[in-house]
Amino acid sequence: MKNLNVKATDRILIISPHPDDESIACGGILCTYGMQCDVCLCTDGSKCRTQLPSSVIKRIRMKEFKNAMDFCNVKQRIMLNITDGTVDKAKSMFRSLDVSKYDIIFVPQKKDGHKDHRNIYRQFVFSLYKYHKKLKRGAVILQYEVWTPLENPSRFLDITSFIDKKKNLIGIYESQLKNVPYIQMALGLNAYRGAYQNVAYAECYQEVKIPLKMLLRKGEEKKYE
Repeated sequence: MKNLNVKATDRILIISPHPDDESIACGGILCTYGMQCDVCLCTDGSKCRTQLPSSVIKRIRMKEFKNAMDFCNVKQRIMLNITDGTVDKAKSMFRSLDVSKYDIIFVPQKKDGHKDHRNIYRQFVFSLYKYHKKLKRGAVILQYEVWTPLENPSRFLDITSFIDKKKNLIGIYESQLKNVPYIQMALGLNAYRGAYQNVAYAECYQEVKIPLKMLLRKGEEKKYE
């Protein structure tokens, strides 16, 4: 497994299905490189497990998301505002998303246990084909893990120095911690991943292989022949 090298000039996009997924899965990235990150939040989080009305929990989760992004100094937040649980019907959700400026893009993994996560992976990759979107030369797309561990992670990031900050970041989502112990789950997975890389805590990711022709701007193909 290779270390994920992030340059000071790299621009990063994290695509998050729900408000908190970005912090659970990529909290180490956000805590380390927050000022280089943009976050695309796909849903409004209104259908989570709660007894509160949808309109109320939506406001709470949007506030938590804003506070989490402020905590990590993330300036650009792209809000798609899709109703939670209806991702499979939002066929053109990424049509207007400009991916050409990013060096690293994080997406939920295609085999995640949550259907919204799986659908977002499929729709993002499909959008590269359907809308002929072009990635920046040398850009990499990485799957991250939330509910389900990746089968063959190819990159890792040592987040040991930022593990307390990641813990505090996830802790901002108080409304969700009432139902599921996300902090313990995330840190447990990070400790497990770290053990295999001889560090205390690590996040792992798996590269998405996209046919090169689909990802180059017009006229660049010959550079790779």
